[in-house]
Parts: sequence; C-alpha cells; structure tokens
Amino acid sequence: MDPTPVYIFAGIAAVIIVVVLFVSRQEKKRREALRMQAQTYGFAYTEKAELEWIGEAGHLHLFTLGHRRRIHNLMFRDSVALAIRVFDYQFTVGGGQNSHTYRQTVFQFDSGGLHLPPFIIRPENVFHKIGKAFGYQDINFDAFPEFSSIYLLRGENEEMIRRIFNQEIIDMFVREKGLIVEGKGPVMICYRSGKRVKPEELGITLEHMQTLAQAFVRRCAYA
Repeated sequence: MDPTPVYIFAGIAAVIIVVVLFVSRQEKKRREALRMQAQTYGFAYTEKAELEWIGEAGHLHLFTLGHRRRIHNLMFRDSVALAIRVFDYQFTVGGGQNSHTYRQTVFQFDSGGLHLPPFIIRPENVFHKIGKAFGYQDINFDAFPEFSSIYLLRGENEEMIRRIFNQEIIDMFVREKGLIVEGKGPVMICYRSGKRVKPEELGITLEHMQTLAQAFVRRCAYA
C-alpha cells in the first residue's frame, strides 16, 4: 500500500491545525487589546452579544445580509446626548466552498437629536455606474461633483436627504473615503465593508466617526 496519501492527509491536517491555532491566538490578542481600549475610553465591554443589544440599528440594511450573523467585542457607552456602541460584526454569504465571511468594525450612534430619513451611502463602484444607466437611484449634488463621483447615496425621501447632506457633512465624506453610513430615525451606523479597525487605531477612528455623527445631529436640528 502506497503511504503517500496518508502523508498528504496528515500534512493537510497539520496545516489546518496550525492555521486554526494562529487565528485563535490573533483573536485572543484582539479581544485583550480591545478590552484595554474600552477601559481607556470609558466603555463597558463584553466579548459576545446578541443582535438585540443594538436596538433599532438591527433593522438597518447591514444586519439583513447573509447568515451566521455574529457580534463580538461590543463596547458601549450610554449618554442622553449620544449613545455609542462599537463592535466587530460578521456575516456569511453563500455556502460550502463558495461561502465568504465579511468582518467589519461598526460604529453605532443613537441620539434623540437624530431625525434621519432612511438612507444609505456607500462608495460607488462600476456596477453602480452601470445600474444608473438603467434607472438605479443615486442622489447627486451638482455643487459637489467629487462627492457625487465617489459615493452612491440612496433613500426614499430624496428631498429630506438633500436637506440633511449639507457642505459640512459632504466634506467629511470626501475626506473619509471608503465609508459606509446607514441611518434611520434616531440611529446611524458607520463602517467600512470587510475591514476591522486595529485596536491601536480605535481612538482616532472613533473620534472621526463621532465627529461625523455630531454633524448629523446638528444638521437634524435645522433640516
């Protein structure tokens, strides 16, 4: 009997074990680092959470995608003015060998000062540009061609969305290229698809996202 297949199988199994152990170690290091960051910025922390913990945000588009939806490393800080949740979120699309899992860090903001029409804004790609030729909605601003060329903005109440997106907010999006934001009523989320924030970059990223959320709160007071 040729022992070669046995050696091949054993080699593959060994590689899989090494990969699993490496990923497990990296995730443990991430958890520990984020736990420390949570303490630094005055957040409570929990390693795992249910989707119900994010409240009304759970109805936004991101949380309807795929299956095997999971929240990890949830950090939360409640405030009457602006409640903040930051967490790693993952979901899987497809199945078997054709499956793919997306992992991203989500920044969630809840505020009584937010009165947002349902909207989603994301980086525009070539498929969106093709879709527009067939009537796919994209709310553009003639006065801000750079913004309109790099972002796809959609929502049912176009008039209200145009009032919300003033120059201050549009300029922020131009600086924060690659950002996805969804909003509805008193809640909004910010993330980059398939990208998790490094623990050491959490502070500066949180500052940028919070600044954007506060700009929306200010604008909602006048729109």
